[in-house]
Amino acid sequence: MKTLFSILLIFLLISCGGGSKTPLDDDVAAVLPDGDEDVMDDEEFVDDEDDDDEPDTKPDKDSDKPENNEDVGLESNPCEGEPCKGVENSTGKCLASGKGYTCECKSSYVWFSSEQKCLPVTNFYGTVCTGQTKCYDMEKEIQCPKEGETFYGQDAQYAKLGTCMSRNFTVQNYGEGKADVVFDSASGLEWQRKVAPWHPVNFMAAHYCNVANFGGHCDWRLPTVDELVSIVDIEKYDPAIDENYFPDTPSTLFYSNEYGHYTQSPYSFYGYGVDFEMGNETKYDSNYVDSGAFRCVRNEFETVDIYADCNSKYLFSDIVASVFADLVFQKSPVADKAWLEALEYCENLNFAGISEWRLPNKNEIKLLQGFASNDAWTSTSSNLNPIYAWVFPGNETQTKTKPGKAYCVAANPCEKGKEIWNGQKCTAFSDLNLNKDGCNCMDGYVRDGLQCVKAECEDDCKTMEHSTGVCIGYSKNITHCQCEKGYFYNYDHKCVNPCDEEPCKNVKASDGSCTATDYNTFECGCIEGYYYTKSSCYAHNSCYDAFYSQCRDARNKLMWSFPPSTYGVEEGFEAAKQYCAELCEGGYTDWRFPTIDDFRTMSKCANTGINGKCKVSEKSGCLSESCMTDCACSENETSTGEFFYWSSSLVSDMQDSAFVLDGMDSSIKIKNIKTDIGSFRCIRNLE
Repeated sequence: MKTLFSILLIFLLISCGGGSKTPLDDDVAAVLPDGDEDVMDDEEFVDDEDDDDEPDTKPDKDSDKPENNEDVGLESNPCEGEPCKGVENSTGKCLASGKGYTCECKSSYVWFSSEQKCLPVTNFYGTVCTGQTKCYDMEKEIQCPKEGETFYGQDAQYAKLGTCMSRNFTVQNYGEGKADVVFDSASGLEWQRKVAPWHPVNFMAAHYCNVANFGGHCDWRLPTVDELVSIVDIEKYDPAIDENYFPDTPSTLFYSNEYGHYTQSPYSFYGYGVDFEMGNETKYDSNYVDSGAFRCVRNEFETVDIYADCNSKYLFSDIVASVFADLVFQKSPVADKAWLEALEYCENLNFAGISEWRLPNKNEIKLLQGFASNDAWTSTSSNLNPIYAWVFPGNETQTKTKPGKAYCVAANPCEKGKEIWNGQKCTAFSDLNLNKDGCNCMDGYVRDGLQCVKAECEDDCKTMEHSTGVCIGYSKNITHCQCEKGYFYNYDHKCVNPCDEEPCKNVKASDGSCTATDYNTFECGCIEGYYYTKSSCYAHNSCYDAFYSQCRDARNKLMWSFPPSTYGVEEGFEAAKQYCAELCEGGYTDWRFPTIDDFRTMSKCANTGINGKCKVSEKSGCLSESCMTDCACSENETSTGEFFYWSSSLVSDMQDSAFVLDGMDSSIKIKNIKTDIGSFRCIRNLE
């Protein structure tokens, strides 16, 4: 009873405490037992863990989540009062996003809520913050130290100083019954808010994203590993993500678009993803991982993946410059340092003309991919247990007391986007033989390790026929001459165009025109009514032979969709019809279920071609069973007809029946829409 009375008394005191706030008010309110009178002031962090707790005990994963996991308030209208009017580089339009708002910005600008400004897209090059906001000693959370104090220089402290791009999530609600999306203006990426339906393998997940329609957009895709990392919140775990914005995220492997097949076993594949229990990158094998989760993403504006798209590292005598991220790293690390020693070493380093060095965070250390060693420390403590810290390349942790290496990092002190520090002075990109964006070598230069050197081709490009005279290549040992437009470099070290020999002149039904597509491939032009496919001009639509890819039929003004999945899907009539009605692909939402007349535009058979003898046609109004005259095809009379494509054209005098195109010989047949299972494609009209 005495204990209960004490708890009630403390509750009343807290409730009546006015506006005062302790450092722990935003986390967990601790109720002290009677007799304890611990005092907590603004300058001191109180650790009230039991002394008997083991260092590897998992804390309560829900301790820092909002009660009931409420969404970021979607019920209010923060756009009242027109807050975007007068905002520089804004159109003035306000978009409600939870309790906050997003101002619509002019072209090449993006809204950044932390600044309440429309800033240029180019401002967002760099690394995204890890999400860590707390500081730790060798085993527990502490109040973040001041500069010069022990344990200063951690991830959370430099994130507050703006050394990385803070996440800037806003929830876009597109109305009742429609999927919400999350926009991150720091990365320029828009995410599917909730996890997509389960798919057993990632190529099926890729197809789901390719045909998804969220927020009125059709250009969704599977993310890269680095894009997945950009939404990891390293302060959280199980799952390592902010569930205010991404609710119900499972603590499991999330697929990326990066995977491949084993040479010795083509039916098995490997892939890369992110495990959202702790937020670490991982490689998986299809033989051992039978399922995973995924979340689709799209680019709201053009972005550059600084880890993959931009070959941006440049080596100097003492430092390695990450040109595009605007950072410089120590070339040679210091070894045998525990985590605290690594922090202190970088904080006190004065090297290569720079005094403001620090230990890189978990995301920044990835910029040294292919250069740093696996035991290189980061300033980011483990989100599971702070006796550990993350190490290069960001997919595992190690005990803070264990010896490791320190690669210190500093901001590039030179003009951003034009110069880089070489250890002694600022050097222009052009003086380093880099192109104007700093990503790759300029024409005539190639990579030699982490430098750009003059390309040297075996043949003299200046005297080579149809060459521009420039030697280009990927690296010092892989070079070739740049060819004029329409010409291609071949294995004989020459610039050639296969059309120079007029290969289409003797192709039957060709108009003689030729278009080169590579040094040994070309396409012939065909006379009206014929289509070029596989080295010949045929009297059928080439889209017939492109039934496993998207295809445009310019002559008939039709566009055929991708197949329903990577290896094709067979469905009943109604399921196929619904699929086409809901399809969002290639930026289009006006897909439909094809008629039998649509299929006749690509038939290889003379009888069922668009001008063939078969009478079945919606255009002519002949859709009865009696119209099935001359609808068989002599090219393959032995076809079983088991492989067919549904059309939307129903048989007028037969219940539950529709006309189909036989996929084996282009015959037109009749199938039962209730019991039969077939393949299907979707179609849209070209303007």
